[in-house]
Formats: sequence, structure tokens, C-alpha cells
Amino acid sequence: MAFYTWHKITNPGTGWFASKTSGWTADSFSGGLEVDFSSVVPAGTKAVRCHVALGGTFSVVNYRPKDDSNISNTPYASSEWSSWIMSSYDGSVQAVLWLSADYKVEFTVHNTATDLYVAYPIEYML
Repeated sequence: MAFYTWHKITNPGTGWFASKTSGWTADSFSGGLEVDFSSVVPAGTKAVRCHVALGGTFSVVNYRPKDDSNISNTPYASSEWSSWIMSSYDGSVQAVLWLSADYKVEFTVHNTATDLYVAYPIEYML
């Protein structure tokens, strides 16, 4: 059995690591935001902890490890719905994002007028 440990990033980057403010396809990971954390985490990282912010309009934000369409991993038993992060008009939440084998995650929103921002990770699980 493998045991993983959280490690703090001593000097995380400032500002937003990734964002998307237009061009969404609602409720669609293929028309969503893909974020690649490979440049900011060491090899073997399983998850990151970072802030995710929502602005512009009311929406629901979901994420999944890249291409994880196993419906048993999704609360709504749908390949287009994965881990719910938040629903809000504006705000941010500190989220744990599980990564794919190539350190990527995908986001989708339910309202195409949504602005989504993903901060640099503050911790990683190794």
C-alpha cells in the first residue's frame, strides 16, 4: 500500500497559473480549460492544492484528471460531470485537484460567460 504526503511549495508563483475568460462550451470538458501542472510539480505528483476562482456570472465549476471519463469517478454518473468544485457568482476556493499521469486536469463550467482562474499550487502530494 502506497502512502502519500503533502509537501508545501516554498515560494509558489504569484498571479494566476491558468485562466479562461471566453470561448467556453458549457458542460463540456472538450470545450473547457486544460491545465498542465508538469512545469511546477516534481515527477510522481498525484495531486495539487491551489486556489480556484470564479467570476463574471453564476456558474458551477467541475474538474477531472485529464480524460478521466470513468463514470464511477463522477458524482453524477456522467463522463461530462466530474468533481464539483464550486457554484457561485464570484469567489474562490482552495481545491485539491487529482492529476492524470501526465499532471493535467480539465475544467468545465455550466455558464459560458464564466471567468475561471487557477492559481499556482501551494502544495503537492507525492
